[in-house]
Amino acid sequence: MEERRPTHRINTFNPRPEDREVRPVAMLIRTRITIASLAATVVAVVTLGIAGYSSQHAADARFAEASLSSKQVLLEQLVARHASEMRAQIKAITRDTVTLKALRSGDLATLREQIVTTHNLFSADGTIDRLHILDPDGRYLAAAPSVFSGVTEKAIVIDAAKDGVIQFGLVRDDDGELQVSLAFPLYARGRLKAVAVFSRSAQRIVDDFRKNDGSDVFLLDSRGVEINAAAENDAKALAKTPGDLHAGTVELARLNGKHFAIS
Repeated sequence: MEERRPTHRINTFNPRPEDREVRPVAMLIRTRITIASLAATVVAVVTLGIAGYSSQHAADARFAEASLSSKQVLLEQLVARHASEMRAQIKAITRDTVTLKALRSGDLATLREQIVTTHNLFSADGTIDRLHILDPDGRYLAAAPSVFSGVTEKAIVIDAAKDGVIQFGLVRDDDGELQVSLAFPLYARGRLKAVAVFSRSAQRIVDDFRKNDGSDVFLLDSRGVEINAAAENDAKALAKTPGDLHAGTVELARLNGKHFAIS
């Protein structure tokens, strides 16, 4: 018999192509999921950070606007009070027989004497700081306490003469001082004879505002800066803003860590 030699079968495992791809694909999927999770977390953190900053910024802006709006209301109330106190004394001029008689007759000496007396009476209790009498063309007839002459540049005088009604506003007087002024026509026997002007220094409103609110305040005009407070540098930096504003508007500004209401 032929001797059979034992044979040893060596089994070689050749995986199918699809089997070879299973593990790498699984690893790739897990990697992508991990990266996506990290990206989502980073995006979420960044989004929340931006949202938080925006929310805080909006809250600060609302607080600043509300605060400045309340200051604007206070300023308007103070101006209205000063106007009301001057308005209450109009009849003391329009019904003053000595003043009206002097206007009818052209007796300027008597008129000036009477205006000085009236000014002293009203300035003693703080009602006015200045009293001026001008003809319908704006020429000075009498003034107290300082003497003025020539033709005024105050527009409210011409407006009061032209329209025949009371005019009120913040004006620069003919000596350059900023005044809160009330102008009203004076009639004698139905004819317009003159315009009277009550005035108070604008600084009085500034002082009242500081006293009631505690904030610094200064006044700017369309030509530049009118300094009535200590913040001169801030006022100069904001000087270009008022010329762009319309009447009755309020511009909110931030400068050097401070908020400003400009109107």
